[in-house]
Amino acid sequence: MEFRDSNGVEWSVSEVSPAGATAGSFALLPSDYRTGWLAFKSTGERRRLMPYPADWRERSVEELAELCRRARPVPVSGEHVRIGPAP
Repeated sequence: MEFRDSNGVEWSVSEVSPAGATAGSFALLPSDYRTGWLAFKSTGERRRLMPYPADWRERSVEELAELCRRARPVPVSGEHVRIGPAP
């Protein structure tokens, strides 16, 4: 699904769930991530939101933009990813 936020940034959002994962791969993640997350992507930026509302597909553009604002930024491809609390 795609939407444009109030700043004119185009985002795509998709659900990442254990059902679509390689067996056991989600077991290695911190507990917050084991139920899945919403993945937001724009040019040069990615974010993850968990937990997320089950009805996210029915949300308005404004509501999706708000979910995106609440999502945690994550490194873009090529950067190291740390999932979990800082040491």
